Amino acid sequence: MTLTLNPFAISGLLLVLTCSFLTLLILIYGRTKLHRVWALFNVAVGIWGLGAVLVGMTTTEQWGVINWRIAHIGVIFIAVFFFHVICVFCEIPRRKFIIFAYLQGIFFLVLDSTNLFISRTKFMFNSLYYTQSSGLFYPIFFLIWLSLVLWGHIELYKFFRM
Repeated sequence: MTLTLNPFAISGLLLVLTCSFLTLLILIYGRTKLHRVWALFNVAVGIWGLGAVLVGMTTTEQWGVINWRIAHIGVIFIAVFFFHVICVFCEIPRRKFIIFAYLQGIFFLVLDSTNLFISRTKFMFNSLYYTQSSGLFYPIFFLIWLSLVLWGHIELYKFFRM
């Protein structure tokens, strides 16, 4: 059996390598809460990268669903850790929103293992099985995910504008 890496899998591999290196540096030299949360952010991005490698090498629809679920373990927490990093970095007291971000992340992590979140894949671009979701949960997840990322960017912009 030959393993082939398409561009999607190669980009995932680059993410895994880069995030692993950054996480190692942060854990060795970091001393603050910001460093710890930033390390978690890099771990989440690295898990997404690992999932991308697996998705890029997937040869069946069934394995596509499994590998997308693995990738989403990281995806779910990218926005959570990003928002938390911004709040710590900018010294913004958003404790209740950070708690909400983690709780919804845990909720969607549990759903990630079911067909309520990712139920099937479709072979696309003659190169990879892309996720297709049916139902209400994935759009809600994406809306919350996008809101956390946009809110984090807005807070960062306001912080540097001052």
